[in-house]
Amino acid sequence: MAILEGSVVFVDDDYAKDHTNANAFYDALRTGGRPVAAYAKVPPAKHLDHWDGLSLVVLDWNLSEPESRVEGVSVPKMAADANRRELIDFLISLLDRYFCPVFIVSADAPELIERALRGAKGFPAEVLGRRVQILQKDADNLLPKLEKLVADDPVLSTFRVWEQQYQAAKNRMFIDLDVLGIDWLLYIREAAREDGTDPGHELVSSLYGNLQHRVDPVAFDLTLLEDSTLPDDGEAQRKVVHGRSVLPEKRLYKSTIMPGDFFSKWRKSDPDDAIWMNITPACYTVRGRTKAEVRLHLIRGVPEHVLDTQKPEKLRSKREHESRSATVDVLHDGKAYKFDFGTLETFSWSTVAKYREGRLLSPYITHVQQRHAIFLTSEGLPAVLPLMYKSAAPLPNTVGE
Repeated sequence: MAILEGSVVFVDDDYAKDHTNANAFYDALRTGGRPVAAYAKVPPAKHLDHWDGLSLVVLDWNLSEPESRVEGVSVPKMAADANRRELIDFLISLLDRYFCPVFIVSADAPELIERALRGAKGFPAEVLGRRVQILQKDADNLLPKLEKLVADDPVLSTFRVWEQQYQAAKNRMFIDLDVLGIDWLLYIREAAREDGTDPGHELVSSLYGNLQHRVDPVAFDLTLLEDSTLPDDGEAQRKVVHGRSVLPEKRLYKSTIMPGDFFSKWRKSDPDDAIWMNITPACYTVRGRTKAEVRLHLIRGVPEHVLDTQKPEKLRSKREHESRSATVDVLHDGKAYKFDFGTLETFSWSTVAKYREGRLLSPYITHVQQRHAIFLTSEGLPAVLPLMYKSAAPLPNTVGE
């Protein structure tokens, strides 16, 4: 399976002109069976709506309008600058919407193009050399080189494998479900009605729960990372932990409420850095379950200072023995937060909705809920004094019996 199999967007004003590098590459893509959307100029913004599942984008840096491509006639600088700005704006929109490898090809020196992009207003310079790579246009056998560049990049190759696994799993799942006709949809709808929940919520839960087990984890090859070491950079590691465990508010739908939603700066009596975490069971946060407004069970957390000299196993042991609280690492503003179970209060969703900062994901929020459940059912026992075992007869050796 080629790592770059799938549809391609190809933008080059020479793609239809015989005996050019652009035309040879365009023919190679089509001959290989890839669906190719080819453009001689910057694609219209509305075309981006149809590009889900892209495997790659190849873009000529020196596009010119067809009417200006007359031999011996140069493009006025003002027109060239406008064309270049249009191309950069297209790149910005593309990168904001889709994660796929983008290859800029040009006869110009790559460092000149990189400098122009870094200086362009609004362009995310951090993608250069990663999601966006710049190549010489006269390169031979361009497609194998592009495939190798992606295969050698741990993030891009993981994305491509995930995309292939997801598409295969999604199609297998709906093929299997289609055998049932519409019965599976009817069942979900009726079960949601009986439960008083939103059918859309139940549908999403059912589909993703089924899809997860159809993805082959062995397909992901992380051997590319064997020679890499985690940088000794606390801030970088905090960003990774936060990105793995928390979704920011801007990525959440206003219509969904879930365990792990957390809120800040909504009660004047709280410290500015206090966080309130929703630990309400998921089934009671689905809108429509009752006519009454959703009410949330929230616990309050405050930043916890973690000593960088403390050994991980001792820190873990200390936290596990704290029966009245749970700690979440790198929850907000790069800080760990300690939640005291004794602060539990209930509030309506409308009271806190506009103060939501994000959502702590599973299994992290599940761990907090489980610890809280243990706290609610905990009951102390009398102390066991070692003296009671003094002079006790030893137990018989039963090994091997």
